[in-house]
Amino acid sequence: MSSDPIESMFGFLRRSSGCNDALDVKSAICCLEKMLKTGIGAASTDSNVQSATSFASSQLLAVRQRRPASKDVTDKLQDTAAQCLKEHCLSERPLVSNPDVASLAMIGGFIVRAASEHIPCADCIAVLQGARSSIPHLGLINHQDRGGLFYPTQELVKLLIGLRRFVDFVLSHRRSISKPLEVCVQGSVQVLESLPVLSYGNQHPAHRRNLLELVARKFIKPLLTNCAQGATDRSASFKLLQHRPLSRKVLKIVMHFSSSITSILNCNIVFHQLTIVFHMYHSHLPIATLLFSHILETVFCLLLVWNKERY
Repeated sequence: MSSDPIESMFGFLRRSSGCNDALDVKSAICCLEKMLKTGIGAASTDSNVQSATSFASSQLLAVRQRRPASKDVTDKLQDTAAQCLKEHCLSERPLVSNPDVASLAMIGGFIVRAASEHIPCADCIAVLQGARSSIPHLGLINHQDRGGLFYPTQELVKLLIGLRRFVDFVLSHRRSISKPLEVCVQGSVQVLESLPVLSYGNQHPAHRRNLLELVARKFIKPLLTNCAQGATDRSASFKLLQHRPLSRKVLKIVMHFSSSITSILNCNIVFHQLTIVFHMYHSHLPIATLLFSHILETVFCLLLVWNKERY
């Protein structure tokens, strides 16, 4: 077994701690946890876990990434989402009044205000802004209005419902998207350009595209922000299996390996207590700390190499 990956990992640990040759236990654990979370220990090509984007240097651990999903699968999913958006916009079913529709209508009021600030065309604003009304799905706006709020049209509210379903479908079926905002905005605008949505008599195609892109971007950007706030660092520690293994031994080994890494990452208190014990019985505390640091680095290195060779 070549020691080049091991030396590269030790060099990365030293550089990430300010070129410190005598790392303590806490610094070593933090650096190793950072390496695992940022994708250094990425999945090999033959492993049974989903691929994850890694910005690891090519000079560090030489671990091959899984090939991304084929372009045909991505195009098929986007075509399905576009078809759902098209069917929703062309349907003539009336709006059902519920809290979700009322909240989308209130967001539509903010979009009307943003459009009035960025688009000087009065015809475009007339397509987006409606008259003051007390219908059920505009109840949130009506109860808070003191004369300065904007009311969206029913066409705009219906469009926002379709955009919400479009984004939910794309995110639920394609989690590894490099630029989700651009993918959702460009995909939805491309569909809406071919539909009679937010259009009037002699509207120029480029002018209408700018209007649709502004509406889609102002709505999808905060929606993606709210979705991303629910994702924490806890989700970075897990790898989802693509399919159920044929043998139970494989599943047990994967679960045992994941639990071993988690238990080692959560042993800061134990190592600090052992360091205190060494300090009580030995006068050379830096030597004991350095010893524990090298032991921890060796254990993690063996685990990573074993995982690489196993999968």
